[in-house]
Amino acid sequence: RMELSPFGINVVTVQPGAVQSNIGISAEKALAGVLGPNSWYIPYKQTIQDRTTLSQVNSTPADQFATQLVKRLIQIHPPAVIRLGNKSLWLPFLKRWLPIRLMEFILKRRFRLLSK
Repeated sequence: RMELSPFGINVVTVQPGAVQSNIGISAEKALAGVLGPNSWYIPYKQTIQDRTTLSQVNSTPADQFATQLVKRLIQIHPPAVIRLGNKSLWLPFLKRWLPIRLMEFILKRRFRLLSK
């Protein structure tokens, strides 16, 4: 952002939340092709599948997301960071207010990544 501003280039970081897409379906197809019977990730297969579809739960319609994003981007002075869509604020909130170890514990528990 700072390095490109002298050239008249404005950089905006977009941190989307859950946006409706086919990412879950695509990820499941890709997963089926890469997880062989000897993969180290076989014990986590269900966790990986669940994670690929999580972003589709209560997701923002793609056209609504795109419309809102364009409105923010075409402002004369767009914000440096745009968080948009359902669930786009909860992770930054956790990161700001929780110690990193606690945040990681919560996320590991949520995604069943705790060591057994």
